Amino acid sequence: MGITGSGKSTVLDIIMSLLTPTQGHLEIDGVKIDFDAAWVHLRKSNTEPIIRIYTEAKSELKAVELANRFVKEINSLL
Repeated sequence: MGITGSGKSTVLDIIMSLLTPTQGHLEIDGVKIDFDAAWVHLRKSNTEPIIRIYTEAKSELKAVELANRFVKEINSLL
């Protein structure tokens, strides 16, 4: 992403504003989004100029696909 001031927090704020959760919750330490059989957690690193993406799904392939989906969405915002 970039150094301090490069927009990591802004990107997460934009993502949070686009979401209207029907279940689950938004966390102060990032954004957790629950899906039927998976979840993704986005948070900015406090030590590196990156947004961390954590996923969990029924298979590793589904988790990777979910992570890639959010990488693509974040990149489209930049």
